[in-house]
Amino acid sequence: MDIIARGLSKRPVDVEKTTFFNVTRNLFNKETAEIDTILGSTNGYTSTHTSHDTSDFIEIKPNTDYIKNVEGHVAWYDENKEFISFVNQSTAQANVKVTSPSNAKFIRFTIRKSVGYTIDRTQLEEGSTSTQYENYQTLNADLYKKTNKTKFKKMNFLGDSIIYWFPLQLVSQELELSVVRDYGVSGTTLSSNGTDGMVDRYSSMDDDADIIYVMGGTNDFGQEVPLGTFESTDPTNFKGALRTLIEGLVTKYPNKIIVFGTLPPRYHPNQDGTNGLNASGQHPREFAEATREICQEYAIPVVDIFANAGWSKNNRDIYIPDGVHPSKIGYERIANLIVSKINEL
Repeated sequence: MDIIARGLSKRPVDVEKTTFFNVTRNLFNKETAEIDTILGSTNGYTSTHTSHDTSDFIEIKPNTDYIKNVEGHVAWYDENKEFISFVNQSTAQANVKVTSPSNAKFIRFTIRKSVGYTIDRTQLEEGSTSTQYENYQTLNADLYKKTNKTKFKKMNFLGDSIIYWFPLQLVSQELELSVVRDYGVSGTTLSSNGTDGMVDRYSSMDDDADIIYVMGGTNDFGQEVPLGTFESTDPTNFKGALRTLIEGLVTKYPNKIIVFGTLPPRYHPNQDGTNGLNASGQHPREFAEATREICQEYAIPVVDIFANAGWSKNNRDIYIPDGVHPSKIGYERIANLIVSKINEL
C-alpha cells in the first residue's frame, strides 16, 4: 500500500505539546552536571575543585532574568558556546536574580556544595523570584527512551604536549561530555622509555571512560625511535609499542570506544634542509602510516590528522607556528576531525 503524505513539513517538535515530556520550570539537569569542578573567571572553562559542582551548558534567552536556589558562580556564553562574562558567587547568591547579556545563548553555574548546597535540590528557572523546587523535565514514554541516543559521558585523552595543551572543551562541548581527562605529558613518546612513555603509563588512567583517544608519534620521530617491524611486540620501537598499547587498552576497556590519532604534520624549521627527515632518515609520514597499519590489524578507528589537518610548510605560521605545536585554529581543525570520527561510530 502506498502512503502519500500531504502538507507535512520538517519542523521541530514542541516539547510542551508532547505527551512524553513532563515539562517543569527547572532548567537544571543534575544528570549532566560536572562533579568536583569550578568555572574559571577569565575563560569560563572548568577545572577540578572539590567544593563545587558545575552545570552543563543550559540554553537561555538574552536580556532575561534567571534565578537559582543555590550559591555559586555564573558564566554566560554565546551561541557558539564562547565565553562572554562571569558573575562571582558573592553576587550570584542563592535566590538572587541574574540577567543574561544581550548576546547570551547559554549559561553555566556552579553549586557551592562546601556550604551545604547539593545538585539533588538545585533549581534554575526563568524569572526574578524563586519558586518551589521541581525535578528537571522527565520522560514518560518507553518509545522515546528507546529512540533517544545515549550520550557519551567521559573521555580520556592520552598523549604528549600536543594533548597536554589541547583545549579539550572543543571536543567535550560537541560530544556533550560531562568529564574529560587530560593524560598528556610533554616530551613523552608513545614507545617505552621505562618511565613515562604512553605505553608505560596508560594503565594508570581512570577506568570509567566511555571513549579513549590516543595521539602520539611526534616525539618518537623527534627522538629517532626505531619504527620496528609489523610483527614486533617490543614496546621500545614504535610499531611494537602500538601493538602493546592497543592490546593493553582493549583489555582495560573491553567494551568502550578506543580511537587513535596519527601524529599531526610537523614542519620544524631545523628540518627544512633535510626535506623533513630526522637524523636517522625517518619521515613523519612513516609514523602516521605505522599508526594506521597497526590499528587496522585490531580494527581500531583512526583519526588521520597527518593526512587531513590541512597544513604544510607553506602555511605552518598559521597552524603550527613553532613547526610542531598547533595554534588555536590548528587545534580547532584537529578537534573537528576527532568529533567527526567519533560521531561516525
